[in-house]
Amino acid sequence: MNTRHAPSLELCQEFDRLCKEKKIVVPETEHVWQKYSDKHEWSLWTPLQRGKTVPESFQEIQAPLVSELGEWLKKLYGSQFECAYCSVMDLIPIQVYNGKYLMAYNLMIDPDTAMGMTNYLIAEGIITKL
Repeated sequence: MNTRHAPSLELCQEFDRLCKEKKIVVPETEHVWQKYSDKHEWSLWTPLQRGKTVPESFQEIQAPLVSELGEWLKKLYGSQFECAYCSVMDLIPIQVYNGKYLMAYNLMIDPDTAMGMTNYLIAEGIITKL
């Protein structure tokens, strides 16, 4: 399975924690991190691999793909987006690379960057629902 479009387990765990803290309902995502309760290893699964029902002995954490994160992030506009991105990436407000805004480029190729930004926006109360 190609997992390069899914965020790391650590960022997904933070996302899960933040959403529970802020009472944000997370839409079902295409991928999930899943582990059997007695084991310490997490694995990335797709719906076809995991089946429709999940046994109670399994734990799951949503692992939104870059495309799913993009859908959530496109609800933000202007200065909210720029300030949040610059805080996450520790950058000056606008950087242009080959005529494209670097921030949009980074978010679409790096799921960890997009997940980090989503986590930041939830923690700061800028995103209140998905």
